[in-house]
Amino acid sequence: MSTLRVVEESHLASTVGGSDKVYKLELLQSSDGWLVRYTNGPRGGSLKTELRTASPVDEAEARKLYLKVIKQKKSDGYVDAANITTYVPPAEGTEQADENLVIPQLLNPMSDDEVPTYIADPRWGMQEKKDGHRMTLERTASGLTARNRKGQVRAYPVTLTTSIEALPAGTILDGEHIGDVFFAFDLLKEDGEDIRGLSVLARSIRLANLLPHTSGSDAVLRVPLESKQTTKQALHDRLRASGAEGVVFKRLDAPYTSGRPNSGGPQLKCKFYATATVRVKKKNVQRSCAMEVLTPAGSWRAVGNVTLPPSETTIAVGDLIEVRYLYAYPKGSLFQPTFLMRRTDVGADAATESQLRWKSQDSDDEEPEICNAS
Repeated sequence: MSTLRVVEESHLASTVGGSDKVYKLELLQSSDGWLVRYTNGPRGGSLKTELRTASPVDEAEARKLYLKVIKQKKSDGYVDAANITTYVPPAEGTEQADENLVIPQLLNPMSDDEVPTYIADPRWGMQEKKDGHRMTLERTASGLTARNRKGQVRAYPVTLTTSIEALPAGTILDGEHIGDVFFAFDLLKEDGEDIRGLSVLARSIRLANLLPHTSGSDAVLRVPLESKQTTKQALHDRLRASGAEGVVFKRLDAPYTSGRPNSGGPQLKCKFYATATVRVKKKNVQRSCAMEVLTPAGSWRAVGNVTLPPSETTIAVGDLIEVRYLYAYPKGSLFQPTFLMRRTDVGADAATESQLRWKSQDSDDEEPEICNAS
């Protein structure tokens, strides 16, 4: 083919669902006609370049395709690359030198049978459990720093900066990042003061004064904490009926403690449906992938296939993803799995067989054979 000339190009990026992806689209001209070429992949990682046109076409057709692809990518959450603020995280497993680094408090699960007891107990408060990526946001003197659950610096949407800039420097929020919105459920530092030693209730009051908004157009929203039995019960019933992920119970007099206790603890989570971290075993010809989990013996066990959304074009073998499902069959396949997000904040040891919720004995569903789609 003759020499290609780049006539026009667009640089897009996406941090939707905690990802950090880039997408470059080029409108090319040669003596044979016009082509559209794209390059995409994880920012700072291995990128793939391919043509969107199998062979040269006329200019009008190429431009039509070029604009159509841009519109499609933006509908999937991509924005102009200049509107994404990105930080490069340390290498996996790198120890952080910052002695003031805040590691999130992690929760152990509880069963549905325990929920009524905690709703009735005045010593426990309750919040909605958000279905996103765990993140802490720190308002520094020079701007904003976002970290994942490992404490690694990570990318965040530029939409957060306007809301965060209104907060005093030295403020750290703990919460979940979903799309372009950060849902704050705890306040760890305020105006340079470390308040992790205060009770959950005291921190919640200060968070409410700092972030009065729980809904609306703000990019940083507060997740309310309910402490009365009637309001806890009403919130629980509403969330379960709406298909929300679940609830979190917090001991109102407890301080903030980083890490996860071996069992129990002052914060517990109850999911209304099952989720699991799995590893991609194989990319199928159709838009799906085969999944696997790590057994106690240290081997990987297939757990069926899950359909991938059109926006997830860079998922590769060995990547970790989060899926939602009803239960796991005895042989291991997941019933009605749904892709939720890519996981870059945990290691392969998170994709264990022990996390699976197994099929109850009274279910009539028959387990399908585990095989790869073609």
